[in-house]
Order: sequence, then structure tokens, then C-alpha cells
Amino acid sequence: GGGGGGGGVKRSRRGSVKAASSVVLTRGLAPGMVRLACGETHVSVSEAHLGKLWALYARSRPSPMPPAAAERFPEVAFCVVARQLSLQGGHEGAGGMQAACPPSVFETLRQDLGVTRELFASPLNCAFPRFCSASADVDADFGSAGSFFLYTPRPG
Repeated sequence: GGGGGGGGVKRSRRGSVKAASSVVLTRGLAPGMVRLACGETHVSVSEAHLGKLWALYARSRPSPMPPAAAERFPEVAFCVVARQLSLQGGHEGAGGMQAACPPSVFETLRQDLGVTRELFASPLNCAFPRFCSASADVDADFGSAGSFFLYTPRPG
């Protein structure tokens, strides 16, 4: 489950704050799940969602992906999953789909109306690789165009 521990921030004896510098990715603790740990704080995500995050992350990078960008993936994935968990009230079983439509609706929108972007999504629940999201600070690494309320679409 989502552990406590200050969101990956550690305090020294003098009270100064030091950000944790790395995320440990562990597979096999539960079937089909991956644990991302930053210090004492951890979140869990399904293998399928982690794969989706990787695909979105890779799509937003040059090909071939620079090694430094690949090494950064666990940290940015941790941030997205932790933010999503916080929006769910800190409980992994709360869902996190934010009243999303079923996949068949998105497929119909794409095929019949040419829709290519979602206006209210996250990297974990987007149906299109281009989307706007509430958490642009952590979602930008996965292709978010930022908040819908600040987004200006280009004609065409």
C-alpha cells in the first residue's frame, strides 16, 4: 500500500530537508504489481500501468532514448503514481478513473469524430497519447499538455 514518510523527504538532525535522490523499483511482491519506493515512502502500480507509463514516457523522448532519461523513469513514474494516489485520498482501492468513459466510447470518438486529445485525463487513465491533466507538474514527462483551463488548441 501507500506508505507514510513525508513523500520521499527526509529530515536531518538539524531539521533541514533533503529530497530522496532515487526510487527503487521492485517486482514480484504481489502478482502483476510493481512497488516503487522512495526512501520509506512507497506506492504500488500494476505491471500494465507501468508499461503504459513507459510507453508514454518513451514517446515523449528522442529515439534512441538517452540513458539518463531511461534512468530517470522510475523517479517520474513514482511521482505520477504518488500524485494519483493522493488524489484518491491515499487509498489504492479507491479507483482513480475520475469518472472516465469506457474504452469503447473513446474508440468511437476517435473513429467517428476524429478526436485525438483528452481534456481531463492522467497518464494512468488516458485513452489517447495526447491529453490535458490536472497535475501537469508530474504528468508533463508523459505527454500532458497541462491544464485544460490553460490549454489553447491549435486549429487543424
